[in-house]
Amino acid sequence: MPQYYPNVTVTGSMVINDGTYNGATLVCLANSPITLTFGSTVTADFFCLIVQATANVVTVAAGTGATITNPHSYTGTSGQGSVIGVMAVSDGNMLLVGDGA
Repeated sequence: MPQYYPNVTVTGSMVINDGTYNGATLVCLANSPITLTFGSTVTADFFCLIVQATANVVTVAAGTGATITNPHSYTGTSGQGSVIGVMAVSDGNMLLVGDGA
């Protein structure tokens, strides 16, 4: 039987330091731009999707000791309706993938 992961509504900036949102889709419904900061304690099996559901951009940031890379130097979503993902390739080292800017 397939496993289903939750949609999580996000209405403001937050820090993600563990696997709480692993496999989740973060639907960003903020009234202003938000920042999702991923910490160095995010482990190698982590992946989440991030949806910009309003006109307000979602920025992805690396916390102290963490790295987030993207071959295009993207730092977040590209516009309303865009979907990006954060995938940890090793503990505290993540890739930003998808429809970013």
